[in-house]
Amino acid sequence: MGGVGSRGLTEPQMRLWWWGRIELSEGKDPCWLWLGPRHRNGYGKAKWRGRTWRAHRLSWELFREPVPRGLQVCHRCDVRHCTNPEHLFVGTAKDNAQDREAKGRGRKPRKRRLVRRWRTERSNVAGVTWQKHDKVWQVHARVPGQRAKHYVGVFARLEAARRCGQAALSAVYL
Repeated sequence: MGGVGSRGLTEPQMRLWWWGRIELSEGKDPCWLWLGPRHRNGYGKAKWRGRTWRAHRLSWELFREPVPRGLQVCHRCDVRHCTNPEHLFVGTAKDNAQDREAKGRGRKPRKRRLVRRWRTERSNVAGVTWQKHDKVWQVHARVPGQRAKHYVGVFARLEAARRCGQAALSAVYL
């Protein structure tokens, strides 16, 4: 459920609202990294016109054109929370599967034991970890005495993630 609310906005207003919800990654052709809520699978989500959208699909509709029924908005860059229309294309489920296979990201056989895929690098700041798959730093805060972690956000740059992680820790321990 949840999602970032933007109920009564017109399309031009929604485009302006959009720019406050993304961070540009570094490089010549940057990803537009979605800073709002995300699904468990890593795709961004936003609310508009009474429904919850995947952020990359909404980006396509806002900055390109409506997606024809039965087609998907697929990522060229393979960053699930990227919303840059230049990194997206519209295709069938088969097109998406072929793109995945061509990039060597085909489905892997399921392993019997749980594998921690996301954390491969630490930042030396509690609650800040590197997500190799999405190529971002993720920040979580843990309240003392509770097992659950609370999602704080994702950042393209380590320094921004460190500042946010330290601020989150300070807020939790006050």
